[in-house]
Amino acid sequence: MNKLDKVPEPIMRPLRAAKGAYRLIRRYAENRWRVARRYLSGGPAKVQESALSSMHERKPGWAQFYWDSMNRPDRLYLADRMLANTPHDSILEVGCNSGPNLALLGQRLPKARLVGTDINSEAIREGRDFLAHAGISNVELNVGTADRLEFPDKSFDIVFTSSVLVCVAPRKIKAAILEICRVARSSVFLMERWDLNR
Repeated sequence: MNKLDKVPEPIMRPLRAAKGAYRLIRRYAENRWRVARRYLSGGPAKVQESALSSMHERKPGWAQFYWDSMNRPDRLYLADRMLANTPHDSILEVGCNSGPNLALLGQRLPKARLVGTDINSEAIREGRDFLAHAGISNVELNVGTADRLEFPDKSFDIVFTSSVLVCVAPRKIKAAILEICRVARSSVFLMERWDLNR
């Protein structure tokens, strides 16, 4: 039996409709990784992956930059779209960085269970500090990878990403999407930005 056969039809329908978008995301990710491999040539694949995933986060103040972007138009748009769907008592963000999307949702949904996972342990640590300082107590941040989510099936009403799949290694994109679908109970939102000329 194909793994996709286990994914509920209400989730598969929009994924089938988004097949063209998936191809564009994969194409952009492949281009991005090609550039990174030239930049990091000589190292093992896992070292290259690790270095690429944190390249933009070597600049001083990067975590604060993410946090300060909480009210950026794309984040507000995504929050509005998700909140228009019910139920939204439990939400998971895959690739949350320091948690600005979840902080925004936490302010609007003080009784919801909000969880974020990110591969970058420093981002998670910084995010926990930011959340505590902001007095947002219903957001939990954990270290994890998109292609191996450590949650039971159908754990969350909504699972979403925001500009994350384009940062996943092309060979892991399908596994990441399958994992996102596996832990979603009701809705999946995949919001990606890309520039095919890069």
